[in-house]
Order: sequence, then C-alpha cells, then structure tokens
Amino acid sequence: MKTSHRAEIGWSAAAPNAQCLPTRYVPVPGRGIAVDPGDINDISAALNRIAGQVKGVGQMVEDQRYCIDILHQVHAVKAALSKVETQILKSHAACCVEQAIASGDAEQQRAKFNELVEIFAKAKL
Repeated sequence: MKTSHRAEIGWSAAAPNAQCLPTRYVPVPGRGIAVDPGDINDISAALNRIAGQVKGVGQMVEDQRYCIDILHQVHAVKAALSKVETQILKSHAACCVEQAIASGDAEQQRAKFNELVEIFAKAKL
C-alpha cells in the first residue's frame, strides 16, 4: 500500500508554526517551508486531474481529433494550472510571507518580497 505524501514527510502538529512545517523538513537558509498542509490534498488532487487532462490531450492528438477541440482542452489544462499556481501562491503568502513579517527580521522580509517579485516577473513572460 502506498503511503500518502503527508505520511511520508511526517507533518507534526507539535512543531512550531505547525500549520506549515513538516517534521522531516530541513530548512535551507534563505528558503521557505513547505506548502501549507491544509492545501496539500487539494493541490495534489488538482495536479492529478491535470495529469489526466494532459494524457487525454495526448490521446486526442494520437486519435487525430479536430485541432480546435484539442486547443480547447489545452486551454482547459492551462486554466487548471493557473488555479493551482494561485492556490500555491496564497499558501505561500499565508505561511512563508506571514512568518517573515511576524519574525521582524528585515532581511527575511526582504528575501520573501524579492521571491514574490521574481515569480511575478516570470509570470509576465
């Protein structure tokens, strides 16, 4: 029987900042923590659906389906990925950014702000 991702990484309610911190997570200087455990199941489910959609698009291509039908499905995949991206960004803001603000550490706050700036800059491409 395959274990869940949550069980594999051992989420701990007793850990400081338990809403975000898995027990086996080893912080890397300058990096944040994992996705909020409350969001993991939803994000994993969405990504599994997206993987199925992508396989379906591949099957449509192999079946030589009408191009516009394929493009509609590609658009649906992109929209679903965009929703996951938004959910992860919200989780990051609620966990990592919030903790940086609460820490009072200006360097940590600046680092989290710069991460957001970089990710938004990439999104414009």
